[in-house]
Amino acid sequence: PDPDPIVDELPVHVQLTWDTEQTDLDIHVAHSAAGVDSRQPDLDGDGLPDPWLHGIYDCNWRNKNPDWGAAGLLNDPAEDIDDTAGFGPENINLETPEADVEYRVGVRYYEDAATEGPTTATVRIYVGGELLAEFSQVLSNKKDMWEVATISGAGVVTEVLPGGEPKITPGYSPGEAFP
Repeated sequence: PDPDPIVDELPVHVQLTWDTEQTDLDIHVAHSAAGVDSRQPDLDGDGLPDPWLHGIYDCNWRNKNPDWGAAGLLNDPAEDIDDTAGFGPENINLETPEADVEYRVGVRYYEDAATEGPTTATVRIYVGGELLAEFSQVLSNKKDMWEVATISGAGVVTEVLPGGEPKITPGYSPGEAFP
């Protein structure tokens, strides 16, 4: 069946800010194809491949404008800012989400140039120019990976709370991006 034409009109904007100077957090938006790639590690221990740092299907500071879909750039995400010195924002934009894709949003505490310590990350998710969700979480240590939310191609935002708690993987360090 043809996808709902309204879905094609819903641009997605994901923004990350944080509250400490000289701290580098990184925003990630991963395509659902990353989470089924058996070459990906399972560092969060949930029995499934992690989508983070996938060489194709994770938009982040290393992969600012990946090619995710049919020819053209409308269904490809783009990171427009990578703030490495504190506060943010970092933004990832997706002009035309694919109707049958679930996008995963994550934040990784990359580095702290001063003293390692906690920082509060805030993620805002806009769909069609409207703020649909805002989430905040204290990240305590470098390499912590917080899986924040999912965004359906239809623009539905769902917070990730396994067992009612935020999903934070400490020491998330998969090495090089895959594939």
